[in-house]
Amino acid sequence: MPWSPRHNHLRFAVEHDQGRAIVRLAGELDYASAAVAHLALERAGPDLAEVTLDLSRVVFLDAAGVRFLISAQRRARAVHRGMIIRRPSRSVQRMLELTGVRPLLAIEDDDDRRVDDPARPELARILNAAIELAMRIAHADRSTAQLLEPATGELRTVAHRGFSSPLLDSVELLTDTESVCGTALRRGRPVWVADAARSSMLADTPSLDVLLDAGVRAVASVPVKCGEELVAALSLQHRRPTTWTPAQKVDLEQLGRSVAQECGETLRLRLTAATAIDRA
Repeated sequence: MPWSPRHNHLRFAVEHDQGRAIVRLAGELDYASAAVAHLALERAGPDLAEVTLDLSRVVFLDAAGVRFLISAQRRARAVHRGMIIRRPSRSVQRMLELTGVRPLLAIEDDDDRRVDDPARPELARILNAAIELAMRIAHADRSTAQLLEPATGELRTVAHRGFSSPLLDSVELLTDTESVCGTALRRGRPVWVADAARSSMLADTPSLDVLLDAGVRAVASVPVKCGEELVAALSLQHRRPTTWTPAQKVDLEQLGRSVAQECGETLRLRLTAATAIDRA
């Protein structure tokens, strides 16, 4: 997905589909970048039935950003166009609740689209323990574990070490495949990025912006695959460019397989319980 150049700490991407557009914003939506956000909506085009504004990658929102959202909503209604705000990040949600404007906006709550999974707590526990071991193997500074949402295809962070906002907000929910963990799941094999600043895979993406802003230079991600089903990803972040030794790569890949076995047992129990309920 092509992103615009970064201007005033904000990027955007626009996709069109049968009279509708998805406008994705990534970075900081504030007084300095509000004009960039307006440009993004203009690029969506005038003759649209509906515009979806994806805010999952917005790591900061101030009062000017709130005014932009209200203004955009009003303009859409004035021309009888639907405008939906999708996947607001935690930073965005906090600001909307603090200012009390949430009822004025058409927001598609992620909870409405997600199916409750009784296996999630146990899967999160397994992944939480796994990233502790992964950090020791790789001597990493930070780590995360992302769980794949079966119903939506999104990656949700369920465990982390060494993170703080806005970096944690930016990886809480990943909806694209350009991130390192998204790429690892798409390929079904580990991804090793020795220097993010020189990575062609991350070039000109919001993922690179967030990593460099947070002082992260190297990233590795190991997928957790149960049979043919991709379940999760274990990701490691280093403050300096890093080259993993063959032994570290072997150990991390073995950890991924061990985690897959544990997760697989939990998933089998979930399937057995669901089958029993259906028969009852």
